Amino acid sequence: MGTTNKVLHCRHGNSAAELNQNLVSAGFEPVHLAIFEILDGSDCVSLSSSNFRQQLLKLDLAIVTSQYAVAKLLQHLSDNDLAKLQQTHIVAVGDKTAQQLKRAGFNKVHLPQVNDSDGILALPQVQQSQQAMLFKGEQGRNAIEHAFKLANRKLTTYNIYKRHWQNVTPCQLHAALSCDYFVFTSGEIALQLYQAVKKMNKSVLKQWLDVCTFVPSQRVASKLIQLGATHVINMQGANNLTIIQALQAHKQYDR
Repeated sequence: MGTTNKVLHCRHGNSAAELNQNLVSAGFEPVHLAIFEILDGSDCVSLSSSNFRQQLLKLDLAIVTSQYAVAKLLQHLSDNDLAKLQQTHIVAVGDKTAQQLKRAGFNKVHLPQVNDSDGILALPQVQQSQQAMLFKGEQGRNAIEHAFKLANRKLTTYNIYKRHWQNVTPCQLHAALSCDYFVFTSGEIALQLYQAVKKMNKSVLKQWLDVCTFVPSQRVASKLIQLGATHVINMQGANNLTIIQALQAHKQYDR
């Protein structure tokens, strides 16, 4: 298959350009598949409501699940509400989210050791929280809500962004299947592409599932393995450095 260097990824916007550059510098050939846009989530309108402002007064913790959620907070919050949130303890899911929060002036950003519900609940700031908010996308991260409910901790969820999926073309599918590695930075992206391939050309599904695939967590790895993926590697993260190191380690091992 190919040159044993081609890497498919679906990063969005500036993040895609950054990863492309990192891959080239590391000796890989990036193949970028743009399959979604980021739009306002159903709860964006609530960020300017009086009810939200009242909740913000009692807030002692917020959880932000992605860089897209950070962008929507900056876009929709008033200056006063943003200033209040910037002084609150914030749990960031992922290094990129933490970086974007710090750049935006958030002063109390905490990263769990593991980016799952158990890792979040283990943080002292979460254990001490009396009133938390979760800012997330419309799909995914429901495990966080479930974990808070089981732990009898108060959590209000705001779905403030959503991915609008683009149709995958036959040309894009052909380009993807020429790759030696897939890098999926979320389970949602991996499952969306699986469904697109299955719908478009079921005969190449086995070929798709046999490609060496890098994912950010065991949760995503387990989902793909259940679908029939034969070679899934858990990178335990999704930042660019983690991706490059995982690819290089595998390539070295595979020689």
